[in-house]
Amino acid sequence: MFRVLVATDGSSFALHATEFVAKLCSQIKDSEVTIIYVIDPGVVSAAAMTPTGVPIPSALMLPQELEKAAAQALEATKQKVASCAKVTTRVERGKPADMIVKAAHEGKFDMIAMGSSGMGHISGLLLGSVSDRVMHHAKVPVLIVRPAGDGK
Repeated sequence: MFRVLVATDGSSFALHATEFVAKLCSQIKDSEVTIIYVIDPGVVSAAAMTPTGVPIPSALMLPQELEKAAAQALEATKQKVASCAKVTTRVERGKPADMIVKAAHEGKFDMIAMGSSGMGHISGLLLGSVSDRVMHHAKVPVLIVRPAGDGK
């Protein structure tokens, strides 16, 4: 069995990577795809406070909105690969790169696939992108898929 961990954040980059994985898995018998979406609690914590550290009451809704976004991203991603592989989904909480690497190791996946950029591509320029961190810390091959026509 060929097992792929697909990391998604719901971005067009992640969906493009999933389409590539679907093509790959359609050529490999007995493929299994697990789609992972990671909710970063640091984003929730930062959004729930004013600069002076006062909690923002309306930010209490933010975790529910993140759960909804995760469910939507997982469903959209699942639809891209459901016809060619057995698919499972999971939501994790933590630093995205760390959780993806941990899930790949613990799940004994053959490969990790992800888009070259995602929802956090601006912060990635400042802090180092999730795909870059996964690529450098994973013990399995990492497939980074660029969008079609990306001349970089």
